[in-house]
Amino acid sequence: MRRSFIPTKPGSGMPSNEKYFWQERLLGAGFREYPKDIPHRDWFFDIDAGPIIDGYSPAGNAYAVAACKVNGRFDHAYMITAQVLAACWPLPDGSLLGTRFLSSDEHAPYLGEANMLFLLTRTPVPGVEIRTGGHLPGLVYLTFLFYFGIGAGLIFSAIRGLWRWRRDRARISVPAERLQFGLWVDPAGRGVRVSSGGQSTPRGFHDPACADPA
Repeated sequence: MRRSFIPTKPGSGMPSNEKYFWQERLLGAGFREYPKDIPHRDWFFDIDAGPIIDGYSPAGNAYAVAACKVNGRFDHAYMITAQVLAACWPLPDGSLLGTRFLSSDEHAPYLGEANMLFLLTRTPVPGVEIRTGGHLPGLVYLTFLFYFGIGAGLIFSAIRGLWRWRRDRARISVPAERLQFGLWVDPAGRGVRVSSGGQSTPRGFHDPACADPA
């Protein structure tokens, strides 16, 4: 049984992997940590793979992006990549907040981002059949709803607070009003600059550890 999963040429192992491991649910799509016919392997914690969620291994599917692209399965790679990028929480400066949380800020702050860069830039091997297609899983839309829901909630809260302030302006006392305004101007200006000017300078360029030894 084990030998049947060992590919003899590029792309030849994908049909077996797809048959026994590929899974599509209402919210997610990807490869299972264990074959479908093994019971009680949907919700648990594995010492190597980490949390197994509805049969999926988040860590394993991150690496599956590279495997799918190398074997020409862009239909699978598209769906998995969309979920991986949504979970990584991209920021306006081009960094990935999710991978930063999983990296050691003291010893290897860019380990997660470097890993994702490697996985997302793999290309198909020569001679492999390219298959395109796929769709956005529900998890991607749910993640976007979470992202923009937080932003919309903050904007709504600010507008509501401004409306209440204008309504009850005569009765509201704002301590250190000019100081508070000044403290808000600087981060607001930085946000406008980042959003309008593209990526900002990565933190690593200012890190002494990244400086030129010469």
